[in-house]
Amino acid sequence: MTLKEIETRKTELLNKITEAKTEEELAELRKEAEDLKKEVPDEDKKEEKKDGTITHEEERNLLADVDNLEQRKVEITKVIENKEERKVEKEFTRNNVLKSEEYRSAWAKSLMCRNDFTEDEKRALGVALTTTATTYTAPASGSDGVNNGGLFIPETVSMEILKEIELESPFLRDVAKTYIKGLITFPYKKQSSGAEWAEEGKDNNLESDEWAELTFAQMELSKTIRITWKLESMAVEEFVNYITSEVAREMREELADKPFYGTGVKEIAGISLEGNNIDAEYEASTTSLEAIKAGLALLPKRKKAGAKIYIAEDLALDIAFLKDDNGMYINNPVNGVGLESIAKYRVEVDPFLKDGDYVIGNPIWYKLNFNEGISITKDIIGRSRVNDYTGYCVVGGAPVPNSFVYGHRNPAASV
Repeated sequence: MTLKEIETRKTELLNKITEAKTEEELAELRKEAEDLKKEVPDEDKKEEKKDGTITHEEERNLLADVDNLEQRKVEITKVIENKEERKVEKEFTRNNVLKSEEYRSAWAKSLMCRNDFTEDEKRALGVALTTTATTYTAPASGSDGVNNGGLFIPETVSMEILKEIELESPFLRDVAKTYIKGLITFPYKKQSSGAEWAEEGKDNNLESDEWAELTFAQMELSKTIRITWKLESMAVEEFVNYITSEVAREMREELADKPFYGTGVKEIAGISLEGNNIDAEYEASTTSLEAIKAGLALLPKRKKAGAKIYIAEDLALDIAFLKDDNGMYINNPVNGVGLESIAKYRVEVDPFLKDGDYVIGNPIWYKLNFNEGISITKDIIGRSRVNDYTGYCVVGGAPVPNSFVYGHRNPAASV
């Protein structure tokens, strides 16, 4: 066999090896390689033959790569059986690390004081690690001390938290949320002179507009959950799910309640706050539908576009069991389709509205801004064998004045 023939056959064989994807292909290539090696006699000759052929030793050297076929077969088998993933360099940056599965897993392991991180988890954790308390305070009498360690919740977990909150409150779900840093100011038009019909050849009158600004500071919302060490022996995924549901349960009540009833002092401002709404107080003798009808009449025409009616659960029950003068139910409360609209306006029952309350308006007129997303910090209390998990976010919110009708019963009449 000549040098040229050996090189040609070797090249063809190596190309096939590189492209092999299955064990069957590798088995065939292995057989072909063995057959090729059988063509080479055992005796070695070191000098090159004059007829252009090469020595047997040189032939074996050219075919040395074929001996690695078995290792190649093992590697492909591992890939096929999902025992080893191909190593792809991952780009962990601050912009994408909170979305990654590696950080989600590393976050849970860190909170459980585990250190069995993969290399990718270590890299993700290093990028996203944040200190929420900059100074360590040693425990003292009457004080548990402060640990200076914290982690942002992975984005997937944060989304789960917000999603669970929003499922509880239709109004909070509908409110448009922004994520702008700093003190937020929203300009809005209070009133306008409107357009006018013009006479040919005469100048238009200048429009008279009155503008105002909706400004609100960002407030801290925080909740602490205490978990026993025994509970932390759970698996990683179970632990993440538990933290998600517990943080959501604690924080959702405040976050969903305050757009209605917030005082604006150390918390977001609510629609019920004096000066933030169009008041629609009604007497206890007024039926639910009559009260809502009166409220609709108070809402300005421009604010009626896209408006919805949010009612407390007791009002929904009153309407569902409303009877006519003959004592017959107006709406069939058994196997009925439920309360979906009043007049042309969609209706939502919000469990965070107090008994007898309703709100009418377009939710876009309530501005809710997250200055800082939800994060969690862990404090270890060894003597009690518990860990405290504190959820935290910075959020601001307020309604555009005179954009919502706030209906409520006369409290004096109900006493």
